[in-house]
Amino acid sequence: MDNRRRAHAALAPLLAAMETDRPACEGDQRFIDDRIRQGGGLRDHIDMRQTCRSCPLLELCQEFATTARPEAGFWAGKWRGGEPRPLSRNGGDPL
Repeated sequence: MDNRRRAHAALAPLLAAMETDRPACEGDQRFIDDRIRQGGGLRDHIDMRQTCRSCPLLELCQEFATTARPEAGFWAGKWRGGEPRPLSRNGGDPL
């Protein structure tokens, strides 16, 4: 099975579970942002890991992240696709 099919196979149970259980990170932009805010990095990271630990979808999310290897975002308690890039102080791209 190629990588794309494995990723799809891992995503299907996660999406199915999301029909009845909402992810603990739902609505929290930090989980899908590939940048971190100045001064909140470590504090946010710790808070996000705790959110993941309490999530009813943690195991399925981890299976998807391990299989699909997302290029960005915070999945199952870890940054994926490398460490997030910092935002500039005004919230835009660093100069």
